[in-house]
Amino acid sequence: MSANTRSAGPAVSRVPSEDELDWRVFRLSKLGADDWLAAQIAVSDVDVHDVERLLAAACPLELAWEILR
Repeated sequence: MSANTRSAGPAVSRVPSEDELDWRVFRLSKLGADDWLAAQIAVSDVDVHDVERLLAAACPLELAWEILR
């Protein structure tokens, strides 16, 4: 490895709490997601705030999901 190359190291994954998952599903439902899509996004690493920003920019929810996952 050269002096200018850095190793990214191991990826760290955080498991959200049940309360956080409930909030994410609730918030995504309020944004227009059906139960299935809300659950899919809620358990993913996608930031709900990023979904909100794309929706605010007139991006359809399903496309926002495709972009962010």
